[in-house]
Amino acid sequence: MGGMGGMPGMGGMPGMGMPNMAAGGGPSGMGGMGNMDPAMMTQMMGNPMVQQMLSNPEFMNNMISQNPMLQQMTQQNPQLRAMLSNPQMMQ
Repeated sequence: MGGMGGMPGMGGMPGMGMPNMAAGGGPSGMGGMGNMDPAMMTQMMGNPMVQQMLSNPEFMNNMISQNPMLQQMTQQNPQLRAMLSNPQMMQ
């Protein structure tokens, strides 16, 4: 499995309908995801591979711990970490 660009150890998901979320940051500070078309976001969230990743708390916690931007966001907003670590919330 490729991964998500901009997140250490997760280098892009070519051919999976996933945008390349390069490091940096758009206006929302989410690696350019703030500019993502809502239809594209809906398509991405409907991807079975994305659903599998989001439903795995261990994966989500690992992703947060390896991404400084996510670490900062979850430290500033503990409810965000709780949401990202809750598989029911992410579905």
